[in-house]
Formats: sequence, C-alpha cells, structure tokens
Amino acid sequence: MNLASLLQLLEELYSLNISFEICHPLLYRIRALRLDMKQYQHHSPFCQYYKSRDGSQSCYENKSRIIRKLRDGKCRESVCDYGICEYALPILRHDLLLGVFFFGTFIREERNVRLPPGIEMPERMKPEIRKKLRMVASLIQDYVQREISRSGMAELLNERTHSEQFYLENCRDFIEQHFQENIALADLAEQLGVNANYLGGLLHKLQKESFRTQLTRRRLREAKEWLTTRYDCSVSDVAFACGFQDSNYFSMVFRRAFGISPKAYRRLKHGKNTPGSRSPSGEKS
Repeated sequence: MNLASLLQLLEELYSLNISFEICHPLLYRIRALRLDMKQYQHHSPFCQYYKSRDGSQSCYENKSRIIRKLRDGKCRESVCDYGICEYALPILRHDLLLGVFFFGTFIREERNVRLPPGIEMPERMKPEIRKKLRMVASLIQDYVQREISRSGMAELLNERTHSEQFYLENCRDFIEQHFQENIALADLAEQLGVNANYLGGLLHKLQKESFRTQLTRRRLREAKEWLTTRYDCSVSDVAFACGFQDSNYFSMVFRRAFGISPKAYRRLKHGKNTPGSRSPSGEKS
C-alpha cells in the first residue's frame, strides 16, 4: 500500500480530510509517498467553497503560519480565518522539516462558524476526536519514516548539489501541488534552497519558458475542466478556484490562449446558456 491509498483508507475509516504539504524536495522523489493532486490540498467541501472565493489565499497564508511553528517537531491545532480547526503533524528527519500533514475538518467546541450554502456542520474538536487524531497521526508518521528509510534517500537530505533534471522535476511537482494558490518562483526557490534568479534562468534554459508560463498553462488546463464540468460555478469562481487572483485577468489570458472567452467556451461545450451568477467585476479579486 502506498501513502495515497493509506490516506484514502484512513479518511474513509475515520471520517477525516487529510492533506499533505511538502516542505523538502526529497519527498517528491520517493515513489511510495506520491499522492493524488487533491491530497496535497485541503479538499473538504467547506474548504473548497472558501478557497474558490479568494483564490486559496487565506488557506495558503494560514498553512504558512502554522508550518513556521512546526519546525520544533510538535503537533499543533490551528484555526483558519473561517473558523475551521485542524490537527497538524510535522514530519522531521535529522531536525529538518520534510512536510506537514493536516487533519480536519473540525470546529472548536466553543466556536460557531458561518456555513456555506449546502455544507453540513463539521464535527466539534472534542477529547475523543483528539485521541483519534493522535492515533492516526502516529500511524502515518511511522509509515512515512519507514518509506524514507527504505528508499535509501535519507542520506540526500543535506545534499546541496543537484542535477538539472532534479530542478525540472521539482518545478513540475511544485506547480502541480500548489497551482491553485498564489505562488511565485521565489517560493519554489526557497523550498529548493537556491537563488530565484538562478532557478528561473535554469528552467528557461531547459524548457524555453518561464516558471510563470508553466504555472499559467497548468491553471488554464484546470480552468477548462471546471468550465466543462462545474457549470454551476460562475466564471469568477472558476478563476479563483484555479489560482487566478483576478477574474478579468483570467478571462484575458484564457482568450489569448484559446481564442475564445471562458463564457463562450462553456456555451460551446454545453450548447446552451448555463446558470447565471455574479459578474466578474462584482467578485473579490
């Protein structure tokens, strides 16, 4: 069983939402630890709703805050701007933070949260819930540490010199994990421990295009999928859900890439007008 299957099984058994934030590029290289795209992101209905409203910005900032606190190796509970509580498990090796697992979705016993339309109230973080989370976290931690040892890559943790292919593969993995968030080349460079200008030049040399171009292409591919399958969402909702911070900019980039507006593309795919909603100018950008 690989990590993706294990997390899926634990989610079903214990009614959890589990996501994993990679903090060290080593973990991208261990096959048994590779996950499906959604497992790298908060994917509960509650989180998906609010991430689509602000381009995942609040979620990204909250994760960054808690990750900075987890470098001491201690598990912590965190509460996001929308009142959702999670249990965070850091994975360390030789005092290096390799990644963080987030277990949710819950609310604090003393708090009330405003629920999105059609979303059920999450469970409250009671003592029995915390006990269950500690048990699941221990299981996952043991599994990840075992796979790192079995992979033979533990000695590469402090490696400073890498091949060009290493940087290329990590760029692809980083974009795949974070394209829905407000990321930049500097974020990838920080994770890889290299200068952003050096990394940008290397990526352009290897692929003849910039990090931003690769990121935009991935976002547009996701947007086409949303426009085809999620026609209950407005164009602005699609833009924010796919990582664009401005719906008007999204429409411009989409038209430039495909020669058609997002609305026209949706009509073309469905052969009819889809449910109307807010105009792009009325959305938060």
